Amino acid sequence: MENNELEQENQESTQPVQEESKPKSSGGFLSGLSPRNRQLTMAAMAVGGAILLWLGYQKIIMEPMEVEAESKIFKAEKYMEMDSFDLAEKGDGQYMGFRAIVEEYGSTKAGQRAKYQLARIVMEKGKFDEALDLLGGV
Repeated sequence: MENNELEQENQESTQPVQEESKPKSSGGFLSGLSPRNRQLTMAAMAVGGAILLWLGYQKIIMEPMEVEAESKIFKAEKYMEMDSFDLAEKGDGQYMGFRAIVEEYGSTKAGQRAKYQLARIVMEKGKFDEALDLLGGV
């Protein structure tokens, strides 16, 4: 009886093991599309991703920066209204002037306003080339 069991085990071990038939992977969610539609879908996804990145940049980075710039520019604008051009340009040590605001927040709307005001001040001082350079970026 023991021999039969050993022979049976040997026969079982020499028989090829059948693998379970698994459905083949579909290759991704785009594999069912024609090559043309696949390209269009991927292009649309790339454009959508770029739009989401831009919106995220605007919301997460630019919006808080704009609020901060608006809070910093008010004193320089007051100095400008009082014709204190030097204080408006350079600040008073406690508040930023237009020049510092342009350097730090030039990409915001308040920074663009500061650049315009700074160009006006520089023009009043007779530095027309510098004023034109400043206005070129507005």
